[in-house]
Amino acid sequence: MSNLRIVEHKTGPAGNLIVLRIEGSIDQANIDQLQKTIARVVAGGCARIIANCEKLSFISSSGIGVFIDLKEVLGEKNGELAFAAVTSKFLNIFHKVGVDELFTMFPGEKEALSHFNQGA
Repeated sequence: MSNLRIVEHKTGPAGNLIVLRIEGSIDQANIDQLQKTIARVVAGGCARIIANCEKLSFISSSGIGVFIDLKEVLGEKNGELAFAAVTSKFLNIFHKVGVDELFTMFPGEKEALSHFNQGA
């Protein structure tokens, strides 16, 4: 069984930015957990999300699909999705499946937070 842990950290002036620190694997066994977490965050009014992938060990194509859908949903709400601390392994995967240009990516969480704080 795959392990997935998602730690949520609200930030921003009105708590309108959330960092999802993703640890472990995103695959068919736990994709529902990721989808439910994201749905709850978006339903709670958050339209600016940083996915910190520093401790992500695996992502399936279904997992990438969840983030593509999330980007579209947030775009409809004038929000934004950004990735932080994406390893070269995952950058390569994103490139191979043709989604690397779709997402905004930062070397670390600090840089992603700075990006969002400039636009706040």
